[in-house]
Amino acid sequence: MSPSDQAVMMNKLTSFWPYEYERRALNWPMHIGLITNCITSSMIATKINSDMVMFNPKMSFLESVKKCPKSPLIFGIYSSGLTYYVTQQVCCCFSNLKNIGNYFNVLSSSCDNLFL
Repeated sequence: MSPSDQAVMMNKLTSFWPYEYERRALNWPMHIGLITNCITSSMIATKINSDMVMFNPKMSFLESVKKCPKSPLIFGIYSSGLTYYVTQQVCCCFSNLKNIGNYFNVLSSSCDNLFL
């Protein structure tokens, strides 16, 4: 089974898991981490934005969102969410990546034997 097929199978397995609380335990940590990461990055982006644009680092969050440009806020949320998701996928699939490397080593050694 190819690694992409393994990923699809694991996604389907966790989506259709028969026990509701176990399914939540598998799926919710990524969603909660993603939401908290985006909230934190939005708070940091608005503080930096209020300091750099309005020259008032003590401005409240909502006031900063209303008065300052929105692009740093949106970019911060988007980039942190994307980075968190990619990091989560790479860390969860890291053991599969080691197996893929072993698979290619075995495959290349068996191909070397073909030409002997």
